[in-house]
Amino acid sequence: MFYASPAFGQPNQSCKLQDLKGTYGFTLKGTNLARGVGYIVAGVLTSDGGGNITGSGKQSVAGLVSDASFNGTYQLNADCTGTTHLRFTSGVQSDLYFVLVQDGEEAMMLYVDNGALESGDAKRINVAKGKP
Repeated sequence: MFYASPAFGQPNQSCKLQDLKGTYGFTLKGTNLARGVGYIVAGVLTSDGGGNITGSGKQSVAGLVSDASFNGTYQLNADCTGTTHLRFTSGVQSDLYFVLVQDGEEAMMLYVDNGALESGDAKRINVAKGKP
């Protein structure tokens, strides 16, 4: 369950779906509080600016390292807050809350639900010193 306030968005800025477009490097770490298991995932995600995301990387769950791939959808509100629904190839699904900052160059992410707590960030990967 997400609890968000518009105060966390960018005041006086209007974001639109297309503002989250390109390739981003990301990390996300957290703990499954019910099981006492920690995990971290790092990788690359690509957003098409139309509400779709794909990505892959490496994850460590309780110290066991494996590949992680996912796809999903996202929504972005005018106040630069948004949500994304991710489906991992392992069958796990996750809904993240995020705030887009720095004119779409970075996103701060949070997940709190089902006894788990995750946080992380994503930063745009620039291609040849220009936006993709």
